[in-house]
Amino acid sequence: MKIINILFLIFFSIVLISCSSQREDLIKIKTLQFQSGSRIVDFSEISDNLEIVLLNIPDSVSLGRIHSIRYYADYLILHDKDYAQALYIFNKSGDFINTLRRIGSGPGEFTTLESYIIHEDNLAVYDRGLQKIIKYQLPNLSFLESFEASGYFRGDLLNWNSFGHSIGLSDDELENGSYRGLVFLDENYQVIFNNEKPAGVIEASQRGNLSNIGNRIFYAEPFSEIIYAMDSLDFSPVYQVDFGKNSLPKIAQSLEEAEDFYEILRSQDYAFAVHNFNLIDSVISFNFYWRTIEEIRIGLYDLINDRGIIISDIGPLEDYLMWPFSVSDGYNLSILYPDEYDKEILLQMGLSTDEISKFDMSKPFLLKYSINNFPNQ
Repeated sequence: MKIINILFLIFFSIVLISCSSQREDLIKIKTLQFQSGSRIVDFSEISDNLEIVLLNIPDSVSLGRIHSIRYYADYLILHDKDYAQALYIFNKSGDFINTLRRIGSGPGEFTTLESYIIHEDNLAVYDRGLQKIIKYQLPNLSFLESFEASGYFRGDLLNWNSFGHSIGLSDDELENGSYRGLVFLDENYQVIFNNEKPAGVIEASQRGNLSNIGNRIFYAEPFSEIIYAMDSLDFSPVYQVDFGKNSLPKIAQSLEEAEDFYEILRSQDYAFAVHNFNLIDSVISFNFYWRTIEEIRIGLYDLINDRGIIISDIGPLEDYLMWPFSVSDGYNLSILYPDEYDKEILLQMGLSTDEISKFDMSKPFLLKYSINNFPNQ
């Protein structure tokens, strides 16, 4: 009997060690190491994939101050969260389909347009002010129904068609001082699973922290600078961005007061808040803040040669391509309004004189690009 017990203990210990080793393998993530210093490059050195899409918006519709841009199936959605509180719906070729702007508290109306989600042929708006979900039929946007939301969400929501649920970020406070964090929602936008996050992390998660690249969804966590990939009802860490001596101290992840955070920033030069994560072939790209939230830089990492560089300037196109609104369908997406460009800018972007002559320069453009090259040393 004792021999059996000893054998069982040995076997059990081996299983525990094996399971522990497997768990370590599962949570092992790749560190993306970045040294101090930055480079100036020309945009053509880091990308040969830039497309300009004319947005054929009618004169009767005024395009607002766009907050985020997403592709959903055959739709291109422009989201004006604060100014007009509207959604502008186009097809992928840039042809205008419809706009949603129904401000009020009656049936089919909303007081705030914090975020939205598309599931099959339904569009749902999250009204943070009234704490409700309002559903519409696409593309005519006829009102379907509304119901109470299951908590507070902030920033973008993304759908995940393969599993039938959506992903968002929640700042519902929990008893332990953290937030509900990353949440998974069913088709009626009720929370079915969540992954708690520190208050500071969720407060800093805004536009650009959730990226969809093909069939994969990534979450770039600010302050910890960990990149998570979605795996069914969970997010697994896959990359850790390490800015070396310029990395924020860990305490920043749990700070609730903005002044406490700015006090840290005043102490030295920090790189922080990775967002707009993208991965094309073997090149990782992302934006981050340097010293203040007013200065944005690009981080590039070559997975084949295992090296990273920081880019502070991309030449004449910096004002147009340094700060994408979103990463969707594997593309960095930005808007160029008519008063922000001229023929010379379009020539710098690679359009020929003949191509420019066919464009209506009174219309806004969608800038659609990916950083797919790592510059030479």
